[in-house]
Amino acid sequence: MRVNPRFIPKQGRFYLLLFLFLFLVGTASSAVVRGRLDRVVPGGGRGGAGGIRVTVSTPRRGRSPAVYSAQDGMYYIYNVPSGDYHLEIWVNGPNGAPMVYPVSVREPYTDIPAITVQ
Repeated sequence: MRVNPRFIPKQGRFYLLLFLFLFLVGTASSAVVRGRLDRVVPGGGRGGAGGIRVTVSTPRRGRSPAVYSAQDGMYYIYNVPSGDYHLEIWVNGPNGAPMVYPVSVREPYTDIPAITVQ
């Protein structure tokens, strides 16, 4: 079934186009940064490092809100605009110096290889 555009008021068409534009801009301009933090466990194996603060930062955009790795070591940082960042891993809490890795964020996901922390 086809709708004749004459039956949609001009003001309604404007709001529909505005909504579609904002929706597309909002969904197409951010990425998810995801990765895993590991610890060396007794016996030489590796296990997830949970409860570690992770952020991304850049001088132009500042620092993202902190996320914390889950018990299995996985972390996810949502709504990161595409660009070049520093991945910061705060092993000693927010007052210590972070471990810093350069990352290039691309849409829709940026997967970071597993990182071993002490």
